[in-house]
Amino acid sequence: ILENDGTEAANLGNIEISSSTHMGSIIARQSLLVGYGIMGNSGEWLLAPDIRINKIEWEEPDHYILYAGDKIGMYFPEHKVKINPSYDDIELIDAGVAIVQKGDKYGLIDTETGETILKTNYCWIGNYGEGLLCAKRWIFSPYGYIDLDGNWAVDPHFLEIGGAFSNGLTRVSVNDKYGYIVNPLLYDT
Repeated sequence: ILENDGTEAANLGNIEISSSTHMGSIIARQSLLVGYGIMGNSGEWLLAPDIRINKIEWEEPDHYILYAGDKIGMYFPEHKVKINPSYDDIELIDAGVAIVQKGDKYGLIDTETGETILKTNYCWIGNYGEGLLCAKRWIFSPYGYIDLDGNWAVDPHFLEIGGAFSNGLTRVSVNDKYGYIVNPLLYDT
């Protein structure tokens, strides 16, 4: 690694560099037998090479996507948090939370600590808005809304939902009747 004036900042030896990324960090591996890791601009490993990781990509604004075959994970350098690549899909939402998917089940992970908020045992989680996520426990169960801690904020008894809360409201259906409900986090109901 060279400084801007051309002098050597760090000698990487036999390191294969894949690409440079955010703030001078480098995606690299030590050999073909060792998976990829993330190296700082002075040659120290920020995320040690992992034999399972076959690809790493920087994702704006603040994290890396880790690939291990057909599974994905994430690394957040600001918090030094690694979410192991064991998921089929990960969707970041506001407030440091990610929706994770394993097979046909969904859960929640705290991206600042890496801790599981809600295990992957929900049939579906999505449509984030105003602090709530739509959720469905089982395939034939009704929809409801959970908060970012995984607690039911609106009990599941809707056959259809209109999506995320917006301006304090969302459209729902019960017994072929449609209407709107208010967000309990914003208004006393």
